[in-house]
Amino acid sequence: MQRRTCTGSPLLVVLGLAATLIFGCSGGNGPSLPSPERGDVIDTEEFIVEAGEEVRYDSSTTIRAQTARIDGEVICGDGSAPGDDGPSITIEAEGYLTISGSIRAGDGWPGGADEAGGNGGSIFLRSTGGDITVGQAAQSEALPAQAGAGQLVAGDGAAGGDGLTGGAGGAGGSITLECPNGTLTLDAAEGLLHRGNGGDGGRGVVGGQDILALEAATELTNSGGNGGRLHVDCAELFGVETVQSAEQYEGAPVFVAWLDPGTMTGGAGGDAGDFYLGIDPDTGESSWPAEVAPADLMTKLDGREELTMTALNGGDSDTHGGNGGDVHLDFSDAVMPGEGTDGGYIFGVG
Repeated sequence: MQRRTCTGSPLLVVLGLAATLIFGCSGGNGPSLPSPERGDVIDTEEFIVEAGEEVRYDSSTTIRAQTARIDGEVICGDGSAPGDDGPSITIEAEGYLTISGSIRAGDGWPGGADEAGGNGGSIFLRSTGGDITVGQAAQSEALPAQAGAGQLVAGDGAAGGDGLTGGAGGAGGSITLECPNGTLTLDAAEGLLHRGNGGDGGRGVVGGQDILALEAATELTNSGGNGGRLHVDCAELFGVETVQSAEQYEGAPVFVAWLDPGTMTGGAGGDAGDFYLGIDPDTGESSWPAEVAPADLMTKLDGREELTMTALNGGDSDTHGGNGGDVHLDFSDAVMPGEGTDGGYIFGVG
């Protein structure tokens, strides 16, 4: 392990075989605080969650304290209605902030028909004048070692809803660790950090009479959600090995810090949803109306000669980007304009 003094530049995280952090170096008897049904801003001198205690919040909550110590669990509930974002948790301390227990943000809730899925909740830990410690090193000597201690788990984005064009997948939650005037200690262990995965886009399916109402140039909405990120701003970083690179950030040298494989998980982008026109995705059979006359096609295309569908991208990620969507068009059972009309139609796939 190495310890280097840094100027507190933002941290960019890239995953390879191991997680690569590129940064600008410059048991209790119940919750210690009430756990309100609806989260809000909670001001207290000390925020303490003892080992064995669980504090739960059902909506995004900000806790402001002089110091904070979490040996138990702080859990945010998941979204509860179609398209709801998962609750986020923010802890702001003037002094030290130590986590030997776990903090879990909420997952997003799947979207309704053609609606986007909810974003995963994020975790924000900030100390304006002290240190942040995450992992076994944060445990009191009087406490027994806990397996998997110090977990920070951001929420996963939810899937978009199926429909005519499909809903977008929700973005995965991120983790932000800020102690610009202090030391960030990460006691690396498997599963220490989980960035939320992006949700998959919903499936778009157009068949039957819906085909006749389709616009000639239709924009799909079922992209995959972006994966969550890790953001770090610290004066010093301890607990991981660092190597100075040849790059600079705002005039300061850039260091590369390596996390052991498995220390940080998640962060994958969601897959974009597929789109089906004139074909049942479950059976593979045609879904055109029984009879579609050339005049109906003329009306549907509103005098234009091209029907264009553009498949959407999967979610962005510095770990594993989501797959792009596929477009499936079936015109085998469509009655096309016959001889003597103004010609045929071009069906383009972007």
